[in-house]
Amino acid sequence: MDAQYHQITCQYGPVDAKHTAVILGDSYALAIYPMVIEALGLTDWRVIGLNQRECMIANVVPWSWTDAGADQNCPDHRAWVNTYIGQLHPDLVVLSDQVYHPIADGNKNADDAHDRLWAVGLDQALSTLRPLAKNIVYFGLPTSQAALTDCVGAGGLLTPGCTSSTDTYAGYVSIQKQYADKYEIPFIDPNDWLCTYSKCPPIINNTPVYWDGAHFTQDFAAQLAPLFRAFLQQQHLI
Repeated sequence: MDAQYHQITCQYGPVDAKHTAVILGDSYALAIYPMVIEALGLTDWRVIGLNQRECMIANVVPWSWTDAGADQNCPDHRAWVNTYIGQLHPDLVVLSDQVYHPIADGNKNADDAHDRLWAVGLDQALSTLRPLAKNIVYFGLPTSQAALTDCVGAGGLLTPGCTSSTDTYAGYVSIQKQYADKYEIPFIDPNDWLCTYSKCPPIINNTPVYWDGAHFTQDFAAQLAPLFRAFLQQQHLI
């Protein structure tokens, strides 16, 4: 997750593959590697990761969770990524990020201005990315919950705090979809896959969904691969 700036994060599959896919975003994008790789397969596809910790898709400057200030390296790296994708001309770009991360407003934390600045930045970012790749898909923001290890009660039973709600980040997901639709980018609301009757369990098919309450476990991300492949086929992206 912490590759050097102006470098790819990871690369999978043959360099002379027929098709190339890029996974772009922050640590949330890193968490869906198994979903994308297993959905596409590594026979005809080369998959390239372009991920930086806390460097979201939107054209904004992240503010450190630890209040260490603005990360000015992120916009610089994002500009390099756009140039790289423009030269690569991948067949598919998969976007995923954590949108509620703190961002900077000049030289201070955006605080109450966060949502407005993020929405404007997302609009700008998708406008830039849209012409750079044949196909783009946006994997939206999944709900989050307490880390599984933090919500086990007496006798090993899961407490109610382990189950989250689709309402948690519904506003952000709605805006993601709004701008994805604006640029004709197919959008996936992952909560449609994770939740039922607005409730999102911490374990699905005997597999923990999140390892820390926010990022998918690798095993669960891999279990999403058939759904993701079906979506790509339905949208004629593969």
